Amino acid sequence: MKKLLTLVALLGAASLSFGQGYVVFSVTATTFNLKTNNNATALGNAAAYNGAPLSTTPGPGASWYYELLAAPTTQTTIDATLSGWTPVFTATNTATAGRMFGANSPDGNAVTVNVLGASGTSTLNFAVVGWSANLGSDYNAVAAGKPANLVANGANGNTGTASWAQLSAPAPAGWTQSSFSGTGGWYGISSPMINVPLAPAGGPYNDVWNVAYVSSGFQMNFYTPVPEPATFALAGLGAAAMLIFRRRK
Repeated sequence: MKKLLTLVALLGAASLSFGQGYVVFSVTATTFNLKTNNNATALGNAAAYNGAPLSTTPGPGASWYYELLAAPTTQTTIDATLSGWTPVFTATNTATAGRMFGANSPDGNAVTVNVLGASGTSTLNFAVVGWSANLGSDYNAVAAGKPANLVANGANGNTGTASWAQLSAPAPAGWTQSSFSGTGGWYGISSPMINVPLAPAGGPYNDVWNVAYVSSGFQMNFYTPVPEPATFALAGLGAAAMLIFRRRK
């Protein structure tokens, strides 16, 4: 029995150490800024609304979410479909404009990558999807309603349309709808971070935002929601029913 328990314990330890590596997933210095459709000035930095405090999922003050995506090194492009990319970890903003932080490693300094057969000696490509919290706090739900096309970066005032028909998140602490200039929300996809080496537990870790892997900042643009075809169909049926009812009267 003791031998069996020892074997089970060893297998458990092996499963924990195999199939994952670690990277830093944070923007805590001035090397990069996370911006909202004004890439030219500091005023475009993504800021915590209403002075919200440092955020950790699902802690208070989360007004932005960022999903780390991974792909094999052969996947060097990313588009609005997100095809070929696998979600890894969801992080949130800090109280400092243009900054974010996420970690779930044992030492609290990195993100665990346990997809695509990753290990502490793997090299992967990464990308980031960012969005405002009023679109939802769950990446899968937000991605299900993601825009089919992205607007061009660089110019102030860029907007687009998104397939999500309503704002879905329970409002996080420190967030109000008045923080936005109308209904809709911010959404963006980074350029790929190429050939990022993973590290074993304890590091030293590589940062996905390092200029060695990505050469540009990250900008989110404003999207307004449009009803899905099913919503239009229901609205049409409702209007037809009202018209028939009125004629009968």
